[in-house]
Amino acid sequence: MIKLDIKFAFVLFLATSCGILNAQQHPEPIKVSPPDTHLRSKNENTSSYQEPKVPKESTPKLPTKAEAIRLIEMLEKRIGNSDSILRKGDFKALHDHSVALNQIKEKAENMFGDSVFEPLGYCFGAAMMGRSFWQEKLFNKSKSDAISLQLIDSARKRYIDNLELCKAQITEKLR
Repeated sequence: MIKLDIKFAFVLFLATSCGILNAQQHPEPIKVSPPDTHLRSKNENTSSYQEPKVPKESTPKLPTKAEAIRLIEMLEKRIGNSDSILRKGDFKALHDHSVALNQIKEKAENMFGDSVFEPLGYCFGAAMMGRSFWQEKLFNKSKSDAISLQLIDSARKRYIDNLELCKAQITEKLR
């Protein structure tokens, strides 16, 4: 029988809940082009070579004001529930909360773009910083040293700053 160290089990749980490791499937090997690809003739097999992704040239279509507000309210509600979920310590609830914040971040990226330079970019930033704030709280849950508390407070401030800028962008750019 294999004994799992409690710290290893917690790290494994965190990795699965934050989307770093998917316990449901085995990771596929990464396909990387060999360094000498440019020297190969066109007849040689290069099936493992993956073309680089071309960056997006257009900004996403702006959402309606109601859609933007609904997503930001979902984010605020999730972040507001973080402390009670952490206090309970239920692994399934911690996992579900992490997954929900990852989904909000993905929706924000699709809705607002993936840069603060987009018209509603701070809304994407708020979703990213909200998820980061949750992760800092989760990773430093049992620590009360000054550095851990400072990391959590810094993440909270970045989230709030982006959230306030997001709300200003929604008011200014969406009617």
